Amino acid sequence: YLHKLEGKKIGFLGLTYKPGTSTLRCSSAVRLAREFKKTGAICLAYDPEADENELKQYLNLVKRLKSPQDLASQADILVLVTEWPEFTSLDYKSLAKKMTRPVLIDAKNFLDGQKIAASGFIYQGYGRKAINQTPCGQAIGV
Repeated sequence: YLHKLEGKKIGFLGLTYKPGTSTLRCSSAVRLAREFKKTGAICLAYDPEADENELKQYLNLVKRLKSPQDLASQADILVLVTEWPEFTSLDYKSLAKKMTRPVLIDAKNFLDGQKIAASGFIYQGYGRKAINQTPCGQAIGV
């Protein structure tokens, strides 16, 4: 969706290795941030419970933001990495409006793709066909 990752801002929804914990050990988001950094991408994240002290060792990889709204307004793309229950009830319509090209990749197939697409996002579930995308790859209505 971004073609070239250098200089792009990847926004992670979730940093912890699983919901209900504050630890980043074995975190998929940390592993992804390492790979994205190699391409020159900038990683941003929102997580409701990630431990601030533990996060200090990853400051060179990812910048934590205070809210999903802050994340959407700064990211070029969103990637859901941790299945926090509160992520199902975010105001995705509002988040989509904050983005230049609203794309959400759901790495866990956790969200209702139809609902997210109806909010204005291109929704891409892991291993699934994208929703709300024209054949040329542009978001419908954007």
